[in-house]
Amino acid sequence: MLTSFEEYLALEERAHDKSEFYRGAILTMSGRTRRHSLITANVTYQLRIALSGTGFELPAGALLSRTGIDGLARIPTS
Repeated sequence: MLTSFEEYLALEERAHDKSEFYRGAILTMSGRTRRHSLITANVTYQLRIALSGTGFELPAGALLSRTGIDGLARIPTS
């Protein structure tokens, strides 16, 4: 059964586990590992330094990202 993007957003808003939306399918994302968390923190830190003073922003939390190319939407874990 396919889900609309609007239905996905409503479900994701109250979901405990994060998921991705791809062409009407809701795909469960795997949990984070300690290694993944450390890599994310280090990359975020370096990007913030690199972007300082450029006018670009780097969101720190889960922010919905949707591409128009392949219909993928994800709310990344950080």
